Amino acid sequence: MRIMSHRLHLNPPGNEHKQTISGVERDPFAGIVVGRTDVGWGVFAARPFTPGELVLTFRGPILKGEAGAALADTVQIGKDEYVDPIPPVKFVNHHCDPNTGLKNKVELHALRTIREGEEIRFDYSTCMGENNWTMECRCGFSKCRHKIVDFVLLPAELQTHYLALGIVQPFLMDWISPQGSTRPTR
Repeated sequence: MRIMSHRLHLNPPGNEHKQTISGVERDPFAGIVVGRTDVGWGVFAARPFTPGELVLTFRGPILKGEAGAALADTVQIGKDEYVDPIPPVKFVNHHCDPNTGLKNKVELHALRTIREGEEIRFDYSTCMGENNWTMECRCGFSKCRHKIVDFVLLPAELQTHYLALGIVQPFLMDWISPQGSTRPTR
């Protein structure tokens, strides 16, 4: 996917978006830019990322229950808990063959080498457990599923793959039996 000609650099004002990890201050938005894609806005790598590297952190207000479920751009981090991401991370798009995955509830880590200029995308299904939540997929991947669904509704081999990568939200583990998936009850 190519970056459209106009890029929008979004950073919250001041230093409140910076965090300290092991005594070293780091900007959780460093290394990414926002630009136009074929599906609207997207987040792109402003530099290369190596497999396993932290690419970005979803930051924003934590919403509970229907307040979070009702919004389109939230990231589910618990059975009834959501992050309402602030720009620029609210523009991260879905892909059926993602280059990043969620770890530690809110961190997107590179699953493979990501080139500078490449769009940052993750599979929304790895954090969805709303009992039949769906969304049309327009990722353009040759093996696109055409519909984004709750994790427990993914094909078993894809669930196994994502579980092995460690990119499935912990709250979804409660709904997975040793024999395979079960549907969540709410």
